[in-house]
Parts: sequence; structure tokens; C-alpha cells
Amino acid sequence: MNLYQDTDKYIVEKYGNHEEWLKKRGNGIGGSDAACFMNLNPWKTLNQLWHDKKFGSQQITNDAIEYGNAAEPCLRTLFQAKHPELDVQYVDNVTLVSKEYEFLRYSPDGLIYNKETGERGILEIKTSKIMNQQSLDKWGTNGEKAVPNNYYCQTLEGLIVTDFDFVIYCAELRFADGDARIIERSYRKDEALDSMNDLKENMIEKWNRYFICDVEPPITLSI
Repeated sequence: MNLYQDTDKYIVEKYGNHEEWLKKRGNGIGGSDAACFMNLNPWKTLNQLWHDKKFGSQQITNDAIEYGNAAEPCLRTLFQAKHPELDVQYVDNVTLVSKEYEFLRYSPDGLIYNKETGERGILEIKTSKIMNQQSLDKWGTNGEKAVPNNYYCQTLEGLIVTDFDFVIYCAELRFADGDARIIERSYRKDEALDSMNDLKENMIEKWNRYFICDVEPPITLSI
């Protein structure tokens, strides 16, 4: 099953290159924007996002971003090798656009078809620098698995756009001493329906109030 084709939930927009993809992503709310609407993005507030959408933003890069971009295809290949029961699909420079809410736009790191169950899922790949116990705890404590809140919001938006069945994160945690390990986290859509509804309501309400009406959001501190 080809998941990179139009469905009753989303339209597949394909772009000629990365620069065109970057330009088009400003037309709505992307997955990495979603946490701003819940004040859960540690790097950007809703006010800053509004300024980026209105006036344009400078493309930021650093060692961590460049490493993540280089590692992503390797981690995707490794994930596929570990899970022969899953068909992991990826198309570069693609955005999935919600048919119901055209401003919701999700660019997945991969889409998953479970060949045994017929279920469809989202693959989210992360590389995360672990500098202290607090940053490690965001991935779970005392045997309980978790993901950072902003990454959770990102995939919630993906489920809102696609209506798929599950999410799997494949993350490489890199430690200050040079050690690293690859972990997986997952959740099912039916476990996250309340969170999806909360996020959707916030995105719709604030998109209309601030972005459509061209009103600057209040300045707040992100969590």
C-alpha cells in the first residue's frame, strides 16, 4: 500500500526541492509548530512563531541540526531492518495537507504500513543530545517510557492530519561522554484522543484569532 498518495483525510503535496518545501511550510501549521500552540515548545513561543509566519524567518542551522539531518536516513534504514513486519515508506520534500483543515500541514520522517495487521502509522526520527539527568528524564523515568512534550505534540498533529493508527519514535540519544544508544517509543491513536482534541481545538482557535486576524499573540515564556 502506497501511503504517499491522496486519501479522504489528506492531500500529498510534492515539491521540486528542499527550498520549495521550506517556502511552502510557512503556509500553515507544521508538526514542529504544534507545540507552540500549547506553550510546550522549549525553543519558540507562539508570539515568535507568529512573527516568523508574518515576516519570514532566517533558516537556522547548527551542529545538532546538521547531525540530525545526516543521521535521519541511517536511522530510518536501521529501523526498517529491525522491523521486517513493517513497510517503512519515505518520500523527500513532501507535505501531507489536511482536507478538513487546510492550514494543518505535516511532513513525516516516514509512514508505516503494518503488513501483518493492515494498520497505518507515523515514524518520527529524533537525535537528542543528553547533557543532564533532566534531558534524559524527558524520555522516561523509573522504567516508564515517555517522549518530550514538544515531540508528542508534533506527532499528535500528524495523527490529526492522517487519522492513522499509531506513532513510533526512533531516537538516538547522544551522551556528553560520546556514548549513544537508540531507543524506540510508541503510542496508539486511541490512547491519545483527548490530547489530540485539546491540541486541535487550540490550533484552530489560535490560528483564527492570531494568524488569520493578523493579531500579535501575547508574549509568554515557553515551558
